Amino acid sequence: MTNRAIVSLLTLLTVIAFCTDAETGPLDRIGDTRLRAYSYDEVTQGAPALLVPSRILYREGLELVEKGDWAGARERFLLASELSGDYPDPLLTLAKNEFLRLDPGFLPHTIEGFQRLASNFYVQAFVLANTALLVTAVSIGTLLLLLVYLLVKYWPLVDHSIREWYSVRCSFPPAGWVGIILAIALVSLRAGIALYIPILLLSVWVSLKLKERIAVSVLLIAVSALSFFAGHSNTFVPAMDPRSVTRRLSLINERGADNELFQLINEIDDARYRSERDYALGTLLYRLEILAEAGNFLLSSVSVDPEFAPAYVNLGNVYFKQGDFEKALAGYQNAISIDPEHILAHYNLGQTYIKKMLFAESSQSLKRANELGIEEYRTMHPSTRFSNMTIYEDGFGPGALWAMAHSEGAGRERVLFSEILQPYLLFPFDRLWILLAGSAIAAFVLGAKVPRSKSVFRCENCDRPACHLCADEELGVRLCRDCASVVDGLSSVKVIEALLRHRRQKVFKAAAKKIRKRTLLFPGAAQIYYGKTFAGACCISLCLAGVMLLLWNGIYFKDPSALERTTPLWQTIAPFAMLLYGVLASIAQKSKKAPKPFWILPPELRDVEKKERKPAKPVEAETYPWETVGV
Repeated sequence: MTNRAIVSLLTLLTVIAFCTDAETGPLDRIGDTRLRAYSYDEVTQGAPALLVPSRILYREGLELVEKGDWAGARERFLLASELSGDYPDPLLTLAKNEFLRLDPGFLPHTIEGFQRLASNFYVQAFVLANTALLVTAVSIGTLLLLLVYLLVKYWPLVDHSIREWYSVRCSFPPAGWVGIILAIALVSLRAGIALYIPILLLSVWVSLKLKERIAVSVLLIAVSALSFFAGHSNTFVPAMDPRSVTRRLSLINERGADNELFQLINEIDDARYRSERDYALGTLLYRLEILAEAGNFLLSSVSVDPEFAPAYVNLGNVYFKQGDFEKALAGYQNAISIDPEHILAHYNLGQTYIKKMLFAESSQSLKRANELGIEEYRTMHPSTRFSNMTIYEDGFGPGALWAMAHSEGAGRERVLFSEILQPYLLFPFDRLWILLAGSAIAAFVLGAKVPRSKSVFRCENCDRPACHLCADEELGVRLCRDCASVVDGLSSVKVIEALLRHRRQKVFKAAAKKIRKRTLLFPGAAQIYYGKTFAGACCISLCLAGVMLLLWNGIYFKDPSALERTTPLWQTIAPFAMLLYGVLASIAQKSKKAPKPFWILPPELRDVEKKERKPAKPVEAETYPWETVGV
């Protein structure tokens, strides 16, 4: 190639470079000058993510949505999501608005939003705390309402057993009043849910069928397990409290290095977190390029906790910046020996090998970092794209922060969920499992001690309650006192069965109207009454969740630093949809019970009556030969 051709080619490339619009980065697309300058300062100070600019842009997007400028709002939401890799609100709000506009882009934005929701420690804390509290409250409420519905279903049997037991021993007040008096007394006691559950369980357990006992047992086990592990709810307190040690240390994942954050972390005087504190201070000083002091703090951190891999990574970064590549290699290799799958240790090790001109080893380390997901790390930490970083610093991972929160919350005297549920239970929730276990054992013993022959049962004709004291079994079936009085003195099997069928039809018709009216207003009651116990329990749980979401306005624990925003769909439509489903499920439940057999009495009685009424065959007169002679 001649010199003229080379000059022409260079000139052409220069013209193309100057005439082509350069691709602007996310920071250059920030319209506000002061916000753009602040974002550049944060990147310069080593901020892993630009959370504050993201929140400001997110708020601007919400304002544009209210004004009807969807294009501008969409641009703000996308830019906010680019500036902070673990901030889920912009993407979730964008997905909601795209769904309302039938935009197919809502699905990938929803998936990415939930992925960010699962990676942000501070958001995780609020999501898990609210979910755990909702599951706990719904489980307790479902168990209570299921027992109440079952008591109403089997109240005739319970009331009959109380009457029969009382009438033998006392004459006043009348036996018919005793059950009602006891029910009113229990309600007026206001003893709390914790005491009502054992009382209801002992009252109704003997009358329950196998499927109903299984459903009650499953809920008892679930509530007891939640109560047994209730002490772990204290982990959420330091995770959500802005003044806690855990929360202050987690700020290095969100903010750049500044004097305020340095003082906030330096004030931590708990000896249990000395290694983490020195690590955080060393990381902040590393971001400010104060390398000597940063190295001292990081060395102090690894001296307290020699198994702290992130401290070795950042210590290696300090040596890398100082040009001491041998010590940098040692720091990264120590981190890998502790955690063989540490992404940043492998990546930084590869970069250090490049500085040492060891390209084969560098290729191997960078390949390993790529396998472990270094690109995903870059996506979740936008600052790696905003600045020309050769090596990446480490922060506190979600696992380390949850371990610190658990350790910090373990020293709390009172249990978080016990404090919240105390006004309703009137009993410490973390000890409720003892009460439930004792009542369950007592119920099993009671069910085993009461023989079937002496327990209250239903009449085989009209399903009214009866027992061994008042039942009539002369006809081969167990009949209640009223059914026995209808056929008393009759001997014809056909007449007896006709009268019993007539009484059964009359009783069933009157009872069906009352039951239908009672079960319509209470979600899940119809399913439980007609034998679909598990469907009824699910219906109760769904409706209770909807009610609690309405009472809590979506969530119980709220982030004090969250922006005021439009109410999400799941906080408005979802609760009403849950309640509507419960009501419609009760209305749609068929009110037909399993049909009773047409024949009531045993077939032996009918066979005997047939034999007695069967006419004898006529005997033909014998004819003799001499009687016909001469005829």
